[in-house]
Amino acid sequence: MDRRATQRMPILRPARIVREGAPAGLTFARTADISLGGALIEITPPRNYNPGESVRVAILGETVVIDPRSMIDATVVRVEHAGPGRQRVAVRFDVPQALPAAA
Repeated sequence: MDRRATQRMPILRPARIVREGAPAGLTFARTADISLGGALIEITPPRNYNPGESVRVAILGETVVIDPRSMIDATVVRVEHAGPGRQRVAVRFDVPQALPAAA
């Protein structure tokens, strides 16, 4: 049974994820899907994220410059193995977001 309150969209975008309070902990990633309430983010190589951990997420479009004001506060809800050298991190946005336009 799907517990999501909002529909997931298979949107592939470059993304960045950083641990709350970790100035040098920026991780380069890519979204697998996005909804108004969260995202599934694929990370290569795997990092040690844990459910319940506070993170900040940036989902990139045309620009590659990350404005700190564009970072989305989120909470890790699930971490799973995604194959050799990869992991998926599911995050729930603290405040629902508008979906980016599909690329």
